[in-house]
Amino acid sequence: MLEYEVVDVFAPRAYAGNPLAVVFGADDLTTEQCQALAFEFHLSETSFLCAPTEPGADYRVRIFTPYAELPFAGHPSVGAAHTLVRTGRLPAGTVRQECGVGEGVSVLSWDAATSTAYARVFAGDLHWDEDPATGSAALGTGVWLVATGLLDADGTSSYVVRQGEKMGRPSVLSCTVTATGGTAQSATVQGAVVPIASGRIRVP
Repeated sequence: MLEYEVVDVFAPRAYAGNPLAVVFGADDLTTEQCQALAFEFHLSETSFLCAPTEPGADYRVRIFTPYAELPFAGHPSVGAAHTLVRTGRLPAGTVRQECGVGEGVSVLSWDAATSTAYARVFAGDLHWDEDPATGSAALGTGVWLVATGLLDADGTSSYVVRQGEKMGRPSVLSCTVTATGGTAQSATVQGAVVPIASGRIRVP
């Protein structure tokens, strides 16, 4: 049996944001077993937490939609890190996650007065097409805002991404981007993670 939790990520309250299943102790699971579990949970993504294989990493995460493995995704990364710390599996502070990389498609409107982007994100590997909260896209939004001159070319700017409202899963992603000479150098994203459920599930 495997222990798991379900959490809502970037959620201003329970039953908002982007739901995520977090499976602990997944080192011995095959890709096929991970995929079967992700299909069983049938959430947009499931994070499988494993021991790290790269120097300096605190843990490794494998991220699956119900239909495919992703090399990287934002809300599964934030949700996994928060859950590991909240449950006492890692100490609070900076945690280093081992994962791959990937790409999210984002459509947004920008409200300069409140530094808020109202975003909708669509992903072809999600059979329901739209994602209610996408941390990786929120980071990319900061890079784009600097590149287009909508945020300061030098220094650190704060902005907010609101997403998922059209889906009935309102999400709030609080972000910063640091730029030099009109080029983004780094970006951050944070938000609330609300525990929803925990339990044990049979290994397929």
